[in-house]
Amino acid sequence: MVLSQRRFGALWAVAIAALILVGCDEETTQNSTNNTETPSETPTLTAESKEPRVYWLEDNGDRLELVPESVMTTKSNAGETLDQLMIELTQTTPEGDRSSALPENTKVISHTIQDDGIVINLSEEFTLGGGSASMIGRLGQVLYTATSIEPDAAVWFQIEGQPLELLGGEGLVVEQPMTRAIFEQEFEL
Repeated sequence: MVLSQRRFGALWAVAIAALILVGCDEETTQNSTNNTETPSETPTLTAESKEPRVYWLEDNGDRLELVPESVMTTKSNAGETLDQLMIELTQTTPEGDRSSALPENTKVISHTIQDDGIVINLSEEFTLGGGSASMIGRLGQVLYTATSIEPDAAVWFQIEGQPLELLGGEGLVVEQPMTRAIFEQEFEL
């Protein structure tokens, strides 16, 4: 957890440095504070950033697998890229043998990139229908898509502004924050 926060912090530092070097000809000052509020500027994507991807599900007979699909983007910062990825995930039908476990009409109400991770606020539809595999699949799709540009980032899931603690009728416990490492340890598709 500390390592992932440091990596995410390092990404922020590189992004801010890039903004300063590339962004403006006039002199600016930045107030560096340690808080968990949303930064006023969203980090710029850098060469160290990972490729933006949307994650779909593929049925491999005895289990489901998260399969990435690259997304072409002209967005220059992480917030805009995350917005594009979430729109792609919730409003696009995957091609071929790929599918989505997201229930119809699921919406991303908001998303925020903070110093310590990402907050994804989803509509109530995200919690409706499907069994355990479907619930795990949709959780994985959102988590992996949201963290495609920073794979070690932590994600806090919300439903209609409230922390998501249990998902589905079988009570799938959702650890907050969720990371790819925690997901892989706790769940099996």
